[in-house]
Amino acid sequence: MVRLRDDPPLPTRMWVLAPHVWEDLLTAHGFRIGSIDLLRSPTEGVLNVQQLIRATRSNAD
Repeated sequence: MVRLRDDPPLPTRMWVLAPHVWEDLLTAHGFRIGSIDLLRSPTEGVLNVQQLIRATRSNAD
């Protein structure tokens, strides 16, 4: 559900790429992956997970 300020919750379908898929896509476009961290909620029962990807790209392109 997407919650907007003054509107009722909006049901939304979404997809999430696995860390290895992000790594493949980014390296294919010239990025070097430093790390990929999965950040889980400290609240019990909350299933949301955020991906934090640290990557660099050479300016030589």
